[in-house]
Amino acid sequence: YGYLIGTHARDKDAVVSSMLICQMAAFHKNNGRTLVDALNEIYANLDFHHPALLPIDKLVEKELQLEESMLSPVFSTFSIINNLRTKGHHISFISDMYRPSKFIKKRLIDEQFWKDGDTLYVSNEIGLTKYDGSLFKHIAETENIKYQQWHHYGDNKHSDFIVPSALGIKCTLLQFNYSPYQKKWAET
Repeated sequence: YGYLIGTHARDKDAVVSSMLICQMAAFHKNNGRTLVDALNEIYANLDFHHPALLPIDKLVEKELQLEESMLSPVFSTFSIINNLRTKGHHISFISDMYRPSKFIKKRLIDEQFWKDGDTLYVSNEIGLTKYDGSLFKHIAETENIKYQQWHHYGDNKHSDFIVPSALGIKCTLLQFNYSPYQKKWAET
């Protein structure tokens, strides 16, 4: 299963889907909306005259449950986070995920990544991104932190390393065991 634009598939590991999500996010941002707004509009426009269809709130709930069951934490980052905590560092989680912060925070709590005092910034709710650096700028202002005091960890070469490094943020690019297709996509 997957998504195909055109008539030729060059990948099978969601590269095209990722590109589509980015294009959709840019389109909706330019129109003053988020992906969550667009998803809610799709749900609102579904034909509910069929008795087998669930109400919108139940569809959203089922979609979140399905996605939650498919997510798995990267436990190698758990030790990094705990090490930083023992040294007295404040932890802020930064996500470009299109899911709501309530969903992301619940996952962080369930997997024991979240501790009282942590903060969470979700790009689709704030309307800013790591990709263009605007989310980092927002966090620096909100947290009242200078870029030189900050250490950012992430796995996307552009959004988690190149962009924040250009701002003066110390960065560590995390490496995971990706498939060859995922590696190629992560390099772009």
